[in-house]
Amino acid sequence: MVYDKKIIEDIKLFSDQCIWVYETWLLYQTLCGYDYSKVPVMQRMGTILHEYTFLQIAKLFDPGEDKFRNKNLSIDYVVNHMAWQPKTKEYLCEIEKRMRDFGNKIKPARSKIITHPDLNTQRCNITHGAFDSGEDETFFNDLHELLDVVCKESMNEPFPDYPEFVKSDALLLLKSLGIDFADKQG
Repeated sequence: MVYDKKIIEDIKLFSDQCIWVYETWLLYQTLCGYDYSKVPVMQRMGTILHEYTFLQIAKLFDPGEDKFRNKNLSIDYVVNHMAWQPKTKEYLCEIEKRMRDFGNKIKPARSKIITHPDLNTQRCNITHGAFDSGEDETFFNDLHELLDVVCKESMNEPFPDYPEFVKSDALLLLKSLGIDFADKQG
């Protein structure tokens, strides 16, 4: 099957968006968990980065089309609103299903805390967005697999590995702030 230029452009846009989400997550993962008592502003920056990362992940789980028929560049759009070969579509649906549980854990953090300060959530100090250790890594592995399938199908090339430079940049930042890597907690 030959895919038109618009679909390939959309896939490239979605791939770029997913790389950005991965980079924000990796930056958060690298910077979180240190003792920032010497540099208190890093505590605030960590909170901002945490919320931003959750927001970016949650956006990937938006519906492919909203009630006004506006298209959202999301997992649902790529899987269910683009034309795929039947076997490819079936496989993409399997990957999407694996990711859905993680998305369902993240989405309430977006809708109840990050984008809308839900009064009941604030009053009752309800935690949204919690997930088990490693679920985020599994999600990004599944997302990479989904991107690999759509890139191979539409452009006859694999999706490249996620970029890792963000981690080394974050470690350089910590070093320049005098944060000892041995101080990582948990």
